Amino acid sequence: MNNKPTRKPTRLKGYDYSSNGAVFVTVCMQNRSEDMLSTINFDDEKLCCKIDLSPQGKIIEKYITLIPSKYPDVKIEKYVIMPDHIHMIVTIEHTTNKDTCSTGVSTVMGWFKYQTTKEINILNNTPGLKIYQRSFNDHIIHDEDDYLIRWQYIEDNPNRWQNKRTI
Repeated sequence: MNNKPTRKPTRLKGYDYSSNGAVFVTVCMQNRSEDMLSTINFDDEKLCCKIDLSPQGKIIEKYITLIPSKYPDVKIEKYVIMPDHIHMIVTIEHTTNKDTCSTGVSTVMGWFKYQTTKEINILNNTPGLKIYQRSFNDHIIHDEDDYLIRWQYIEDNPNRWQNKRTI
């Protein structure tokens, strides 16, 4: 008898993740209690939170910015690197007349997670260590209002984090 919990499917059934459109993606670190990627501090002058990236967070940012050069049909519209997770708006916009291509969100995220894991493990001298939770969470962005909600969520996430930590 298998007593393991059944994992809920993380992808929207029937949706073509390589079609034109935007997806809100969340990638979580393996141990959510670790603040590996960044530190969030309140900036008194600007009255908002400032994100200071760790060396591991700088690796994450490097590969986020490399995604469009690796996958020309993919843009990262907005992102935030939190202490233990990452949010991104990933947009697939085909430059040819094709409606879909082989590059989908899963392909992009697989490449991103592989490259960052490899480089972070070299930095930390921890070969083979799993640094991310399995897969990633996504939300298909349906329209402009939905897009603006996700954009604002990313924008506000550091302040929510800081508020959660100071309560």
